[in-house]
Amino acid sequence: MASVSSRQVRAFLLDTYAEPLARKGISIESVTDDFDLLREGIIDSLGILDMVTALESQFEMSIDFEELDAEKLTHLGSLCRYVEASGKRLAS
Repeated sequence: MASVSSRQVRAFLLDTYAEPLARKGISIESVTDDFDLLREGIIDSLGILDMVTALESQFEMSIDFEELDAEKLTHLGSLCRYVEASGKRLAS
């Protein structure tokens, strides 16, 4: 498994959610690390499961979210860093 960077995760998520972001008038360039995909209405509670599945499929890894604070799961920066760290742990 190749290592994954938070930058790759961020690019994947922003590409995946480009359409819902655009519908809300939010440009990809303006999305900050503290952007909350759930609170901003980009995903809903079922969308969280879809997002996790998409991340696992895209990066060919199983992500254990037990260590990530549930409040941070939908914050773009925290999520990207967590997936990157998870990939490093799995590669070790």
